[in-house]
Amino acid sequence: SNLLNLQKKNIHVTLEELHMWLETFGYRDTSLIKKHGSVKKICNYIKEQSHTKTTYNRSMMLNEYDHYIDLLIKLEYPLNSKGYPKHEIDKFPRNFRKADERVSKEYRDMLDRKRAEEKALMDKNYSETINEISAAMRNSEDIQRFMEGTAGLLVKVPESAEELRQEGAALGNCVGTYVDRVANGETMIFFIRKIDNPDKSYFAMEYKDGKVKQLYTVGNTPDKTGKVIAFADALCKVLNATKFQPPKLAVA
Repeated sequence: SNLLNLQKKNIHVTLEELHMWLETFGYRDTSLIKKHGSVKKICNYIKEQSHTKTTYNRSMMLNEYDHYIDLLIKLEYPLNSKGYPKHEIDKFPRNFRKADERVSKEYRDMLDRKRAEEKALMDKNYSETINEISAAMRNSEDIQRFMEGTAGLLVKVPESAEELRQEGAALGNCVGTYVDRVANGETMIFFIRKIDNPDKSYFAMEYKDGKVKQLYTVGNTPDKTGKVIAFADALCKVLNATKFQPPKLAVA
């Protein structure tokens, strides 16, 4: 019955080839046949490259081979009209292990480049947004009072995306992951520091929709003295009174 089911799904494949497929891999997802090409070639290739007679090990190698083909597609190696690898030397390399290692490295390098490009773009957008925020805050004498310090505390604007990431690392919380939200104007993160130690991480405050959404120190610990909460609430009132809003910049 397995053979008949395979034949119904793959009418272009001969019975001899289907027998070979079942003998080598058992009853498998036959979409692999369409992706890789000839059943005969796949079976012979895996048998040759796996250097084993057990169906289990050959089936495992077929999974590796399927992943290898997917990487070729993602890397946009020369593809045919159906979007699958075009050249035989790519589909059936002489030494699969070496080819798989090389292609896997190419894919990791591509992901690293993309991540670096995305980070650079996000950092640029963050800088543009934060420049407008800083300028708006400096234009208000009431807000400036909080930036210079009052009641033993001051508010600091994280001037760069990296500074925000470092704050998250220092406080051991998720504030460092808010770079994209700040860059998109969805929210704003302020650092609350002690006047006598302005460079040391103390509390991070999220201001959104006219409210203090989060206010935590190391390990997401809330303020137990009440002083930081009072400072944050007073700052929030001033921000609302001046109708302060994070700018909504267009992000590419």
